[in-house]
Amino acid sequence: MPQPDDSQIAETAYLIWLDEGQPDGHDEDHWQRARLALSAETVKQRAKKAAPKTDASKTKAAAAPKVAAPKAKAPAKPRAPRKAKAPE
Repeated sequence: MPQPDDSQIAETAYLIWLDEGQPDGHDEDHWQRARLALSAETVKQRAKKAAPKTDASKTKAAAAPKVAAPKAKAPAKPRAPRKAKAPE
């Protein structure tokens, strides 16, 4: 994957500028931050592509049988004492 081009960096720097409230005099800082952010994203994408793909059926978790945990019973709710009927 190629390095980000100037148009991508400019767009990202613009978004950073907007996010910071459009301050004056920080264009170089925004450009460098945009370039670094896009370069880091490129490195992550390269790492994902280079990572070996594993077959889910061969993973350790897939090989182990799954046993369902026993369901917990809800705690019993305390009953309110019965009120005695008033004599008639």
